[in-house]
Amino acid sequence: MERSQLSFDQFGLHTFATVGDDEGVDRALSHGADINALDSAGRTALMCAVAGEHWQEIDASNASIMTPKRLNTIRRLLSDPRISLFTLNGPQSLMNGVIPLGMAAWLNMEEAVQILLEESFDSVSVDGTDAHGATALMYAARDGGLRVVQLLLSHGARPDFRDCNHRTPVQFALDHPQILWLFETILRRHRWRESQSADRNKLFPSSEGLLDLAFSAMPSDSLEPPPLSIFTSQGTSRLTDTLISSISLPDVPFLHSLLFSPALPASSPPALYPMSTPILVNHPDAAGWSPIHHCVAAKLPCIDILDALYCAGAEIALFTTQDHSTPLHILAKSARLSPEYPDHALSLYHFTVHLVRDLRAPLSARDKNDETCIHIAAEHGNCIELLMILLELDSTGSVRELRNGRGLTALEVSKPEFRIAFGENIERLRSVSVLSMQTIKALASFASLVSFSESQPTTFDDASSLCSPVDLDIQESTHQLLFNLRVCSPAINHSSDPVTLSRLSNFLAEATHLHQGIIRQFRCRVDEATNELEHLRCSSGQVQKLLHRVTLAAIQKLGDKGFDSYQRRRARDSEDSQATMFHDASRCVSSSSLARPKRKATLRESSLPKKGKLLNWFKRIIAHEKPSSTRLQIVYDIDEASCAAGRQVRPVDNLLEEDPPCVEEDVAFDTRIEAALKTCKAVLNASSRDLRAINQCLLSAEQFISNANQAISRAERVARRAIKKRETMLAKIRASKEKNSAQESLEGTPGALGYNFLTLRPSIASLTSVNSEHSVYSLAPTLMENDDEDTRILRRLFQRKIEAGVIASWDEMNKVMDWLRIVREATRGVKRRAYL
Repeated sequence: MERSQLSFDQFGLHTFATVGDDEGVDRALSHGADINALDSAGRTALMCAVAGEHWQEIDASNASIMTPKRLNTIRRLLSDPRISLFTLNGPQSLMNGVIPLGMAAWLNMEEAVQILLEESFDSVSVDGTDAHGATALMYAARDGGLRVVQLLLSHGARPDFRDCNHRTPVQFALDHPQILWLFETILRRHRWRESQSADRNKLFPSSEGLLDLAFSAMPSDSLEPPPLSIFTSQGTSRLTDTLISSISLPDVPFLHSLLFSPALPASSPPALYPMSTPILVNHPDAAGWSPIHHCVAAKLPCIDILDALYCAGAEIALFTTQDHSTPLHILAKSARLSPEYPDHALSLYHFTVHLVRDLRAPLSARDKNDETCIHIAAEHGNCIELLMILLELDSTGSVRELRNGRGLTALEVSKPEFRIAFGENIERLRSVSVLSMQTIKALASFASLVSFSESQPTTFDDASSLCSPVDLDIQESTHQLLFNLRVCSPAINHSSDPVTLSRLSNFLAEATHLHQGIIRQFRCRVDEATNELEHLRCSSGQVQKLLHRVTLAAIQKLGDKGFDSYQRRRARDSEDSQATMFHDASRCVSSSSLARPKRKATLRESSLPKKGKLLNWFKRIIAHEKPSSTRLQIVYDIDEASCAAGRQVRPVDNLLEEDPPCVEEDVAFDTRIEAALKTCKAVLNASSRDLRAINQCLLSAEQFISNANQAISRAERVARRAIKKRETMLAKIRASKEKNSAQESLEGTPGALGYNFLTLRPSIASLTSVNSEHSVYSLAPTLMENDDEDTRILRRLFQRKIEAGVIASWDEMNKVMDWLRIVREATRGVKRRAYL
């Protein structure tokens, strides 16, 4: 797919989309407008249709914003087979970095959210993140948009996703009890299902008995919360205080009776609840602490209580409402070893490791003073053992190098007696980590940087000492180099006096150093681009493997559940049969050559109708794992014939009101999983198509890098040749002068002080003119007009061709970076929602 960086025309597509003119959008697309192009403001047509022209002034309570024509405009854009996952889910940098679904949720546009999710058949990622890491569910929860929240949850949105500051939708829902209750209900079901898989179970081995309790209290599949009136402030606070009291005692059986009381219908009266109100395990007390915070602050933190809260829907990354501390911050400050319990150190180790590694408590989260838990443990903690555990869990060394609001690292604020926990080679580790902050890849491991610095020898030469690549200004150096070559041009009749010869020699020496520095700087930039290209290729390969695994799991589960392939919702003509997934069988990779699940034979021998369509669809996905073209051009993969669109869409109202299905003992299968399975083929098809386009972008970047490398090599050869010519010219001038001097010595007349050749000596005026910098630079226009072929070549290569190749390669790679993330998240979304 080729996405124009700017599109000023596109047959008026963006203008029609902005005003909600569905007929104008249809005409523009029919005339060949690029649906993935950006307008002059950096917006896609889809975002224009969702946000309109005055999105910053829209009143979310005004239901008249989403007119039928605007909704039809969004439908028409979503129905275009050329639309990419990037267009559907990419952040819009000039619109606060928001994605289309996030914008619709932000503006509380219920109908737009529903159309984006259903008409795209989940190709619009319900958990797609914007430039701030925020999902649409976070916006809806923050603003209390219950209906939008229900729509998002019905499509599998996750309440435990975290933004760039580690906040989750649960954090934003603390002031909205109905939404908070829905989130905890979804988390209960999700964590129970997750625990059914051996490789996904996050509970401590001793806590597995909680699964039976959690199953017995499994809430209904309905997304209708209890009425708002039942969540009284007094009742909710009393229940929260009771939970906290049972944690502090601790009274585990009573805590279990509260957390896992039998589920009740949403319409149940208050009297049926244990304490006359539905339980909210994340609700804070008067001090802003939730039960999870009191759990880690206990004198003897208990894993059984921690896992019970987790199974009941507690958010492990929850911040306190006042000082914005996470459970890890509180643990870092409150933990201390008690001599009364000899195994306390070991139990603290297991508790902390379980909290971070299994339950994903964020080490890098910051409180209101920008302190991490390692800062707190080092400066205010009472347990060096806990500090050592946290440092051990910081395997990359990145968290310990974060600076707080005072600009200090954890080591710098540490108590003197705690500094030994940071290790022996403190200074060396710190210097390397500071260097890592200047690199492009922030995720490079701490250890790899140390090993790199130790393994690379340090070398020096004269050229590098004159102009190192770090501080070299390529543009200024190129101008100086070209000037030096012009001044020393063989086409100029140079004087043979010593001052002129000395100045020409200095110009050539400087030109040699300059061209070496420029070449070295360009090679550094090309090497950097090459390394990034290899990194992106590796990432692309990982996404391709992920797509392969998810496709295998999807085809197996589709067969296991007996789903027929759904009908396409619209007829599509293949615009490029070579690029679609429906092509000659000879082009497909044989499915027998691929690794298959053990149950594959059962699926193949099944008597289910249309089983051939499932297998053929799977083979078409796998057939495109490798790029099929090495062309430089970035082409559109229309893929209309294979984009399996269409499913049995049920109104969300029905989803919310229908009775929950039967839950089997081996798998909890509800309507959301069923819906995810029915749409997974459309998403996986789109992911496969986008990966092929991404590979084309990488091939383009590789070609641009190759062109830049060739231009650099040619520039190096031409520069050496040009300098060699001038050195030869200078040698000839000196030889000619010596020859003339020898001849004149035979013809000279001795004077009183010996042989004087006044007529051959340069005049004061000529010396002044030679030494005058103004006169030399005044020749620049004339010299530029008389550039020799080498100088012209160097000017073109240094000022245009090399730079253009490097910039073009980065343009392609920058596009791929976000695109790969979006494809990865779309594929992972299928895996999460369908529990593959």
